[in-house]
Amino acid sequence: MTSNHNNIVNSYFGDLIDIPVYPRLLHETSGFPNYTSPPTSNAICLTPENYRLDNIIHAGRKADADGLCNSLDPNTCQILFHPDEQRFETSKIGVIFYGGAFVDPRAYSPLAVDLAKDYGLPVTIPIFNRDLASYQICESGRVRLASLAFPHVEKWIFAGHSMGGTAAVKDVASLLERNETEKIGG
Repeated sequence: MTSNHNNIVNSYFGDLIDIPVYPRLLHETSGFPNYTSPPTSNAICLTPENYRLDNIIHAGRKADADGLCNSLDPNTCQILFHPDEQRFETSKIGVIFYGGAFVDPRAYSPLAVDLAKDYGLPVTIPIFNRDLASYQICESGRVRLASLAFPHVEKWIFAGHSMGGTAAVKDVASLLERNETEKIGG
């Protein structure tokens, strides 16, 4: 851990924190921290193999920053969790889970695996620039991406952790404003 990071942590929390924090470096951006909370090793193990590497997640963050998520392969800007087709019929309900501020999206893999493996729900965890889902002023466009990845899903459950919940509400509100309620499942 760098002494610069210790200074940042101490400036926010004083001497209350005695636990080492290992930030995952992002890119420098004025006004925002240049790190995000890394996923646990367990979360990495539960993340689908093609999303485990940092450079894959960083590519999704960059695509979001460049406004390219809706024009690229739907696998680029979201982590996808597929239910076991041997155990479950194809679900018409899926989950879009928006992560909290400055939390690596892979940190939510244990939850997504439980939803997919135990309940048969397709799950997508969007990847956002700076790991800030609610940074967007308007809707994120992630319903469209989720629908491209899981075309059989008719309704989406919108959920989120902390500020990710704000982004989920923004996307639902945008769908309601356009009277596109057929995609809203909860």
